[in-house]
Order: sequence, then structure tokens, then C-alpha cells
Amino acid sequence: MLLPGSRLGVMGSGQLARMFCLEAIPFGYEVSVYSPEKNSPAAGAGAKEYISTYEDEKALTFFWKI
Repeated sequence: MLLPGSRLGVMGSGQLARMFCLEAIPFGYEVSVYSPEKNSPAAGAGAKEYISTYEDEKALTFFWKI
């Protein structure tokens, strides 16, 4: 079980990620999204964005360690 205040990571930052953020953030979770898209729908809902390609292994590794 993840307690409120935990960070949740999402691959992709489109409409589904946005809907996820709209549900998770009010419960006290921090949401980070990873995608190549800037100013995504999920970022508009309060997620922290990590922007890079899905092929960038270094960026992906960094994202999963946070």
C-alpha cells in the first residue's frame, strides 16, 4: 500500500494520465509523468513532467529512480 505523499510515476502524459492525476493528487499523491510531449494534459492537471524520448535509456533510468 502506498501512503499519501508517495510519488507515482506514469509513462505517457495524455488524457488517461491526466484523468489519473485528477484522482491521485487530491488524495495527497505526487504524480510524475514521462513522455516526449511538453505541456501535456497531465502537466495541466498538476503532474511533474520529465520530457525525453522513450528510447533514452539514461533518462528512463533517472525517471524510475526518483
